[in-house]
Amino acid sequence: MDHYMAWHHSITRRRISPPIDLAPEYPHMEYQPLGAATHRLVEGVVSIARRSALTLHETNDDAGRVMYIEIIGLCRSMLEDVGEGGQLERVLRELEPPIRGQG
Repeated sequence: MDHYMAWHHSITRRRISPPIDLAPEYPHMEYQPLGAATHRLVEGVVSIARRSALTLHETNDDAGRVMYIEIIGLCRSMLEDVGEGGQLERVLRELEPPIRGQG
């Protein structure tokens, strides 16, 4: 598969969903509009990871630290599942010291 087709396949799988069966509010559309929903999902998961990373910096409790590292790892996994893992890495690079979390 050439570079363009690989890109097209990845973006199509993420942004176009199966046909709508019951959607009277969108009679002119044959596919569900998922781009905005995916964007909101990504932003929400990134926000959860950012808050967890910031709290991780502030806590001295070992059990709390483990929990926040696990939350960051879950966020990473969810974002990678939708092809947006780079969003989390960008946020974590902005924090000092770097937080990696367990995936």
